[in-house]
Amino acid sequence: MLATDNLKRQIILCASVIFLYTIGSNYLYSESNTERLDPKNFVETIYKKINKVASKESSELEKISNMLSLFDESVDVLFISRAVLGPSWKTSTKAERKHFSSALKYYMAKKYGKQFGDFNSGNLRIANVKNQGSKGYLIESKIITENSKSFDISWQVVIHKNDLKLINIKFEGISMIHTERTEIRNLLRSLSGSVPTLIKELENY
Repeated sequence: MLATDNLKRQIILCASVIFLYTIGSNYLYSESNTERLDPKNFVETIYKKINKVASKESSELEKISNMLSLFDESVDVLFISRAVLGPSWKTSTKAERKHFSSALKYYMAKKYGKQFGDFNSGNLRIANVKNQGSKGYLIESKIITENSKSFDISWQVVIHKNDLKLINIKFEGISMIHTERTEIRNLLRSLSGSVPTLIKELENY
């Protein structure tokens, strides 16, 4: 009888520990998940990382490498690749799509890394966050530079696989994705529609 009572107490104790652990884990996960999916916090974090890369005294190759890491963490490159390449994406092979996405990421990291260098040490101010439903979030902001110049920048962010990802930026109302779509499709047209040749052009940017 005593052995049975001890066994019951052990079972109850174990069940209580598991229950409390589960509640604690869910609470911690809920808190971190909420913070991770906060679009305002997401944009502020991205800007801090971009500013750090732009202001750091390093070689161009190191800056590109850091920007590529940032793209891997925070940008939905696949979404942008499909949007930019358009109809040619559908007719491309899986290998061509993969290589194009990689080349486009390198091209954007190099190109926009230079542009953000112009905002070095500027202060980011979030003006508004709009929930656009299935289109994600539009975060409107201003960057105030040291010489008091102001730039309007909007960030379009979506939830992708339980994380926020950046899919577009508008500099002073000019959409990055629309600009790249026009430029890259024009380039593709000049290359007789050859995606492999386009990939080489982007890799050599």
